[in-house]
Amino acid sequence: IGSKVVVSLLALELGASQVLIGLFASLYALLPLVLGVYAGRLADTIGMRVPMLIGCVLTTAAMLCGYFWQQIPALFALALIMGAAFMFFNVSLQNLAGAYGRPEDRARNFSYLTIGYSISNFVGPMIAGFTIDYAGHAYAFLAFACLTLIPIAILTFHPRLTRVTVQKAAKEERNALDLLRNPPLRRVIVTSGLIVAAYELFGFYMPVFGHSAGLSASTIGLIMGVYATATFLTRFFLPLLLRRTTPEQ
Repeated sequence: IGSKVVVSLLALELGASQVLIGLFASLYALLPLVLGVYAGRLADTIGMRVPMLIGCVLTTAAMLCGYFWQQIPALFALALIMGAAFMFFNVSLQNLAGAYGRPEDRARNFSYLTIGYSISNFVGPMIAGFTIDYAGHAYAFLAFACLTLIPIAILTFHPRLTRVTVQKAAKEERNALDLLRNPPLRRVIVTSGLIVAAYELFGFYMPVFGHSAGLSASTIGLIMGVYATATFLTRFFLPLLLRRTTPEQ
């Protein structure tokens, strides 16, 4: 999440147009679109630990690419690799959260997970902004590369954390388009797609707008952090809502 702030601001420093920055934003989503179902099948087949490790290692590679090669072509490669990294890690992580504990604990588990996402939304942009201002874009990428060493170490030396019992589905050939033939699921996919599109546009273009207004990178990071604080606070209302309404509502 913090990498998107660095990519936007570095692209502006390199003279990229806003259209090109929009292309970088779309490249973050390209490989998840193509490989998302495969990543889910991989987690179902071999477990969650290996895909999560793949995601961590790809994140390290993407951030080191930005550290060693600060040019427009590097940002294209970085965006593609980061999209794949997040997809491998995130699909398995959500699968892991859903498999922990009893079925009635699932909503609570996902509430905890979304709180974790909110914390990263707060911390990531601020690390990016302050590091850019005080050390430069390259060291911002290096800082994020170093952060990946924490989950890599945990997944390597504590493999039992990802060992859960998952109920095996009946073995049958399925197509990704089958998901869209389920009306309730189709509504969720369309709604979440609109929400994510709005969030992604904000994440990439808030730094662009802030830069045009003469704001420093650290100030832009703080503004993104305030936005994340609001999303963090709303997470605590989720269990209350789930007790009073159905998930569909």
